[in-house]
Amino acid sequence: VFEYESDLPDALPDMGKILAVRGEASVSETTPSQGFINVSLVLKYKVLYTPSDAEIGIKAFEAESAHTMGINAADATESSECSVTGFVEHIDFTLNHSRRVTF
Repeated sequence: VFEYESDLPDALPDMGKILAVRGEASVSETTPSQGFINVSLVLKYKVLYTPSDAEIGIKAFEAESAHTMGINAADATESSECSVTGFVEHIDFTLNHSRRVTF
């Protein structure tokens, strides 16, 4: 579980309501150690929203966040070759105010 706050880019109008959020994960680095695999990954978010000004059409923006995590792997050693694939199972989000959202 990761948490990230993102501000709306200055060029976009204030958010009124978030319609949808999609996310994808990409693993950038894996480092095995004794009984453990350290993973660096980037989460990319795509947000579709309606602006607070109802006369403006639907807008979208993207955000991304970098994270690290550890995976228990009893048989892993520093010389192990490993492959890790990440995916986004679910995204909770909160519209904190018209220019900030928490994922």
